[in-house]
Amino acid sequence: MSGLGPTFTRWALQGGIRLEMALSRLAEFRVKTGGHEIVYLDSRNKRTGRDGAPIVMLHGFGGDRFNWIRHARYLTDRHRVVIPDLPGFGDSSRNLQETYSTENQTTWLADFLDAVGIEKLHLAGNSMGGHIATMFAARFPRRVETLILHAPAGTEGAGPPWEISGLDRGQHPLKVFEPEDFDALMRWVFVKPPLMVGPIRRYFAAQAIANRPFLLKVFDDIMHRDAGNALVEPLLPNILAPTLVIWGQHDRLLDCAEAAVYRRLMPNVKVMVLPDCGHLPMAEFPQQTARLTSDFLKATRADPGSVPVSMRVARSR
Repeated sequence: MSGLGPTFTRWALQGGIRLEMALSRLAEFRVKTGGHEIVYLDSRNKRTGRDGAPIVMLHGFGGDRFNWIRHARYLTDRHRVVIPDLPGFGDSSRNLQETYSTENQTTWLADFLDAVGIEKLHLAGNSMGGHIATMFAARFPRRVETLILHAPAGTEGAGPPWEISGLDRGQHPLKVFEPEDFDALMRWVFVKPPLMVGPIRRYFAAQAIANRPFLLKVFDDIMHRDAGNALVEPLLPNILAPTLVIWGQHDRLLDCAEAAVYRRLMPNVKVMVLPDCGHLPMAEFPQQTARLTSDFLKATRADPGSVPVSMRVARSR
């Protein structure tokens, strides 16, 4: 397959995506709202859980809606699932004049939910998406039924575990400049990187390099705390929504020790740390994390105030 051209590579990739979407019962839609065009996946099924609230999933920095697609496969038979490309990412619109801070993303998320007719929701987020989800839950408490955070950003100590990373402060593996950087990024994000044949891997690397100038602008937007990127510690004690925090024990991008912050400060939280798992629990262990989500939603429906405050290691399968 190494001799196949870029046209075939794109065709093969698009075919794989269409298959994944079909298996996950998801279709693609577009909506214009808040000055942005948002591309999103939506199962639009009638089964939305007993409370009628869909699960909305937010990707992290440099990610897109497809980060959640296999995870969603194990939930769409019982829940409506909605997965947007956040403004500035994936196939949603980009504007160099905008400031892509987490505070602005929180406002744009509310605009998007209004546009697609979602009032109450179960809100899931990974990394930067977890930071946005936490800010949304604090700002719009009546809209969030439950909060599900996968290796969330936003705490004071968030960042690579510097003592083992080999990086100097200010460096970051998410900044892809060369094809080799993409391979290194995959090793950083996953304990066991997904298998990708050469042409597909080179295609993703080329896309990451092409997107680098805009992503560096967004990275700068989200790194300044005084520009709409508040830390979450002051917000956590006031978030009453039952919360599930899932973290990979071997996360090399955000130190899983930060999970203790959520356990200490949130009044209604359950923390699960997964061994042999990196920065994207929902992508590395889609079925297991979907089961954790499903069990969590069942438990909170049965007794919304009784989510146990616990921290234990769950066995990976």
